[in-house]
Amino acid sequence: MTTFITNGAANCFKGYYGEYCGKQCSFPKFGYGCQQTCLCTKSRCHFSTGCDFKQNALRNQIVKQEGPTMTTTIQQHQEMKTVLEDHSFQSKAVDGRMYASDGENIFAWITSSWIRICVTVFGVMLFLLIASHVLLSIINSMRKNGT
Repeated sequence: MTTFITNGAANCFKGYYGEYCGKQCSFPKFGYGCQQTCLCTKSRCHFSTGCDFKQNALRNQIVKQEGPTMTTTIQQHQEMKTVLEDHSFQSKAVDGRMYASDGENIFAWITSSWIRICVTVFGVMLFLLIASHVLLSIINSMRKNGT
């Protein structure tokens, strides 16, 4: 198992954890550092990728033993277009470290929060600027008319 060392901390491949990435996530945990939780059955939860409901193929294997020496193996292959179940996963930090999951930018939630805060602050400041301009215009108009 390959281990990447970043700032003195080991970053393992998805589905593995531990000092030398020698431990595999156990159900219901999966993903980087086993920080995500499958919300599907144990048979659907993969230790690395989690719940996979968009499989292209479903394979069943039936093994039948007839007598002490004869074994019959039948494999079935079915194509599946879509599965209408929709499940998600929950994320939790392990050991105080944050991990990115597949295709997810770890700082996306931080960025979106900061954008909302900046837009809100800008809007409040713009409102106060316009309100103070209107108020000062009214005061100046009253002074000119009063003098």
